[in-house]
Amino acid sequence: MTAGLRTPNLKFMESVGIIGAGKIGRAIALGLRANNTATELKIICSDHQATTLSELQKEKGIRCTESNAEVVEASSVIVLCVKPYQAKSVLSELRNHLKSHHLLISVCASITFDQLNEWSGGQARLMRAMPNLPVVVNHGVSVLCSGSRSTSADAKRALKIFSTVGHVLELEEKHLDSVTALSGSGPAFMFFFIEALSEAGARLGIPKEKAYELVFHTMRGSAELCLEKTMDPGELIQQVATPGGCTLEGLKVFDQMNVRKILIQTIEATAKRASQLRLEA
Repeated sequence: MTAGLRTPNLKFMESVGIIGAGKIGRAIALGLRANNTATELKIICSDHQATTLSELQKEKGIRCTESNAEVVEASSVIVLCVKPYQAKSVLSELRNHLKSHHLLISVCASITFDQLNEWSGGQARLMRAMPNLPVVVNHGVSVLCSGSRSTSADAKRALKIFSTVGHVLELEEKHLDSVTALSGSGPAFMFFFIEALSEAGARLGIPKEKAYELVFHTMRGSAELCLEKTMDPGELIQQVATPGGCTLEGLKVFDQMNVRKILIQTIEATAKRASQLRLEA
């Protein structure tokens, strides 16, 4: 499905464990806590950084531990939020703890179901997810993918978890490297444009902070317009680029510098690198 998915109730889950409390793991934990009106939902996080755990536990009241095994034993749903190169060692240590009643959701870029299944011992039901950095402000976009043993109820559980931090789509595993490039890495490319456009404004004499503010809100408003209108981006471009106007002069530079081709090649190169990461795990 390519449309956004509807959000089920948190009562589908009794306990969620998060292994790795970095930016993404922390955001998911906080999203669940903020949206949890049902006291029966339990959240537990693990991480090797004691300071990270201390902040989550003291400031947010989330149960924390340095033991990944403790997270697994205490949870029915486990979200694996570690780096791709860490996945094998983490799961290998947990293979005797992961059982058929567990749903394991991996956010590790590139790591396939076959790898996850092998490293985790072949009992836990599997799903993959690819969120992006804006989940830290609850405006991320995440793509979910169901494994062969996962159920429709599992998909609803995963949807609930990731919808607490933004928009959710579902795609097949074959698309996930491309998703990693487009939306996973996409925020960095957006930030690059923000930086460049703001620099251009500053060069033209606009105070730097004001230039940033103009670009921030221009990008935000443009995205909102795309979401609300039934027109495609090309049609929206035409609404701004009136004949003989100044916008067309800027678009001519894009054409002359082949910016469209550069952007396509950027995503293609990123997707290619994403496909290579699993070979290094």
